[in-house]
Amino acid sequence: MLFEPSLDTLQRVNPTMDLARYFSELPPPTLQPILDASYPFFLLIADVTRLARSIRPLNNTEIQTYSHLLTNLLYYDRHLNDGSLTMNLYLLTMRILLLKVDPVLSTAEATEQISHLSPAGFSILDSLNVNQYLLGFSLWPVAVLGSIATTANEQYIAESKISSLAHRQHGQAMRLRNRLKAIWATPKVERTTSLVHRLHMLVKGI
Repeated sequence: MLFEPSLDTLQRVNPTMDLARYFSELPPPTLQPILDASYPFFLLIADVTRLARSIRPLNNTEIQTYSHLLTNLLYYDRHLNDGSLTMNLYLLTMRILLLKVDPVLSTAEATEQISHLSPAGFSILDSLNVNQYLLGFSLWPVAVLGSIATTANEQYIAESKISSLAHRQHGQAMRLRNRLKAIWATPKVERTTSLVHRLHMLVKGI
């Protein structure tokens, strides 16, 4: 899954985080085997996930990276969003992860914004056939949204997608289920900070 530090090797391929990396001409659909999207979009997901693994305030270099990633994300949303459920789900999920490490917002403010975004995410996830994509990349939005599932219905949606994916590869899906159950079972924290706290637990591996 994209929460593994081993993917940091991607950054050594091109550490500059330059915009051209993301805005180059997209390959034709037949050359887009991941997420029905281009490799640059996959790299954007990996970069956002890597930054979101931080469990401390961002330093100056990381704040610059955050700004680049947010700019890239907004560019995709405004200019390259084809309106598909998959694209919208991944854009929304990346936005949630960036809110976790937003250098300006307080934890309470970030939690409030995440709570505004999450219903749309669960609505998309509920209607999406996750089995049409590579397993690790199908589990990624389930992991992010599942970690912030606070109602029985939201947790049911996450569990149902995991159960569906478990038929293909039991191990990864079951590890995610166990991780989410551990998050859901933790004592209640302050409601105004709970969603950011849950995302911290997800990226730390509990």
